[in-house]
Amino acid sequence: NYCAIAGKVLMKAVPTPAGTYTYSWSTGRTTDTSSVSSSGTYTVTVTNSTGCQTVTSVNVVIGIILTSASGTNNQNVCLGDTIRRVTYSTGLNVTGVNVTGLPSGVTFAFSSNTITLNGTPALAGTYTYTITSTVSCGSAPTATGVIRVFEKPTVSISTDYCAVPGRIRLKATALPVGTCTYSWSNGANTDTTSVTIAGIYTVTATNANGCSRTASIQAGLELDRKSTRLNS
Repeated sequence: NYCAIAGKVLMKAVPTPAGTYTYSWSTGRTTDTSSVSSSGTYTVTVTNSTGCQTVTSVNVVIGIILTSASGTNNQNVCLGDTIRRVTYSTGLNVTGVNVTGLPSGVTFAFSSNTITLNGTPALAGTYTYTITSTVSCGSAPTATGVIRVFEKPTVSISTDYCAVPGRIRLKATALPVGTCTYSWSNGANTDTTSVTIAGIYTVTATNANGCSRTASIQAGLELDRKSTRLNS
């Protein structure tokens, strides 16, 4: 019962059939009722007049608590990627919720006292969201979280057939200018690599925020021309 005692949840054990019972709660109470002010799983052991026992547990949620993985309510995501799903549980006295401040492309749902945030952000930026609630009784709980959306780099590959005789020099350039790491399909891990075999080569550039983009180019062995291809 979320409404009997302000700021607390009243739990009541109701054994059947009617008779004489003793009670032992995990809270330390020894009556048929116990009240709590924090979320958690609580148990009660009910013993009848013949000494037979039944143990029952109940999960109590007070307010709005995060139930998805730790850190999902304060996460980073790359533009174009789906956020890690965020879930919260609410007390049974919460009858509705609203979430404001989410990035465009991320939505919320509320069902069976569970709040779910999910989607793919459409714009980069830092978004602080706020969850507000309506309740049947007591105070209306709130919660906040942060979703940071970072741009992915744009990657171009240039080819130079003249820099090294008998080889093709490939150079990756990531924009905007900053610190990026590079990983080529031939195993190189700098912004440039040289190849001697014609084929398609790819490079993945990863920026300081952990966001990546991959570009590819067809390289031939003509040694007297230069070409540039942009792969966004």
